[in-house]
Amino acid sequence: MVPRLTALTRKYRGKVNVISVFIMEMNNEPLDTPNPKYVKGVEEYVKKKSNRIKYTIAIDEPHKTTEKTWHKAAGLTGIPSVFLIDKQGKIAYIGRYTQKFVDLVDDVANDRHSMEELVKIAREEEAKITPYEAHKPLLIDGNGGADTTFMFRSLLAKFKGDIKTGGSQFILGNRKMVQ
Repeated sequence: MVPRLTALTRKYRGKVNVISVFIMEMNNEPLDTPNPKYVKGVEEYVKKKSNRIKYTIAIDEPHKTTEKTWHKAAGLTGIPSVFLIDKQGKIAYIGRYTQKFVDLVDDVANDRHSMEELVKIAREEEAKITPYEAHKPLLIDGNGGADTTFMFRSLLAKFKGDIKTGGSQFILGNRKMVQ
């Protein structure tokens, strides 16, 4: 997203303010910690990319207010996500960075948008997204796909000791048997 957001910043300088908010950062410290380690991690990342980042950076606070009130409240589950706020302070778009989003930024920057049209576009985009349900298998066509179209899922977890399996495990993929 860095090159895309920097390009938007340059193209619409003086018309659009681009702000990137880091959310979903891992925080294992108490919520009242004055300077959480995750903030330093974001600062180090921004410092490394400072020659490429030409927009404002913000970091969600430990209580994850931005994540809860903007991201999750909008029904979003992954990152990155984009929000477009018009000149009247109304949300004009919520979703993914797509060509439609870029076109809407141009419309908002140049006062060529109607809220009714933006709502219609947002609903069309939302209808295209297959909702993810963690308790169902991850399938090629989303959770509603055929149960023979499994995608590889990697799971990272903290554990102590050996990983134990119930015996030999076989996975059939591309007509090859893997043990």
